Amino acid sequence: ANDLSVGGNITAEGDILLDGSFIRYDSVGGPGYWHEHDLPATSFSKGASGATEVAPDANTLGGWQLNANTEYLYTEVHGEDDIVAASAGRLIVTFEVNVDNTGGLTSDVVVFDTECYRKVLGETVNTVHTHSGSTVVGQAGVGKLFKQEITLHDIDVDQTTAIRLSLDTAGSDVDDVILVLVEFAYKTFYPAEEVD
Repeated sequence: ANDLSVGGNITAEGDILLDGSFIRYDSVGGPGYWHEHDLPATSFSKGASGATEVAPDANTLGGWQLNANTEYLYTEVHGEDDIVAASAGRLIVTFEVNVDNTGGLTSDVVVFDTECYRKVLGETVNTVHTHSGSTVVGQAGVGKLFKQEITLHDIDVDQTTAIRLSLDTAGSDVDDVILVLVEFAYKTFYPAEEVD
């Protein structure tokens, strides 16, 4: 038998279970933890025909400028063993508005599109899925920072997924942004420390 000694109170909106040598947390409605990875983004046609790298300065955190719907950024993610396949993952895009939109509408939005190419070991053909997300930026000034979450339903255990991200300039009211950070998060029952 395993003993658990606690010097204070444990409060949970779900069940805390001992699963082998790990503590498993079932929250109301599913897994109780989010596991998050920072993803490097790159452009294969930098500059005039693709995304432009922008250095940080007094007004921007820097990153990748997107101002045309033909400019793409690419990244990859792998479904770890602790991912809960029944729950969707999320791509978290942190970006800055790169134009003065103070004269715009309070309802102005920025829309990102993703195309996900996935396969597991042994497969020869990719499965392709598309997803979009929208964030209200309103009457933002140059450099204002925002975060957008895009739900990805197609990440599973041991799948490798290549993601192509673009700014939907037709659907966006603001069509010049600097993408600062891309993260991927998925639901899991287990806490996970990030180690190198």
